[in-house]
Amino acid sequence: MELSGGLHSNGFIQGQAIIQSAKTIDRAAEDLVCKAESMGLMVGDVDRVIGPAMGAINISGDIARHISFRSELFDCLSGYTEKAYDGARKYMVLRQVCIRRAERIVLCDDVLSTGLNVRLAAEAILRAYGIVLPFVFVLANRSGLQEIDGRRIVSLIDYPMKTWEAGKCPLCAAGSKVFSPDSAEILAKLNWED
Repeated sequence: MELSGGLHSNGFIQGQAIIQSAKTIDRAAEDLVCKAESMGLMVGDVDRVIGPAMGAINISGDIARHISFRSELFDCLSGYTEKAYDGARKYMVLRQVCIRRAERIVLCDDVLSTGLNVRLAAEAILRAYGIVLPFVFVLANRSGLQEIDGRRIVSLIDYPMKTWEAGKCPLCAAGSKVFSPDSAEILAKLNWED
């Protein structure tokens, strides 16, 4: 399968399957905040939680709510970045949220595959003069990474999956069909009943 960053892989974690249950995502957000605190995060230092659309829209709000519950001084805000393109170059922008200069922001995502979307979200925040704190909250880390650009990954599920550059993919060399995990054909097969 071809991941959004162009790498090929032998597996995929469907983020939407994780975040469909309100109770499950609420508990996951609470567990992520607790785990980050045990790793040194001071919740009073977080002004906002931001992640890349679409997967992180819901989870950013849930994490922000649980940070707010733990902070006696303020409400933590949430938001998300959106994809944009300059020719073939992908980047992220803040369209639906306006951050304050020097606002302290924690990044999040539902599933971490390569870290590209998190890196692009961090760049968008930095362009808006925000401060990106040294933690990244993710529900599932399939990347095998422990950090992204010096930011520690706080995850509930760590399940590394192999990736290859398209030209070096042993599955393609063996004749496997390449597909996008978000393709209509694959989603139809996953939802198909006999």
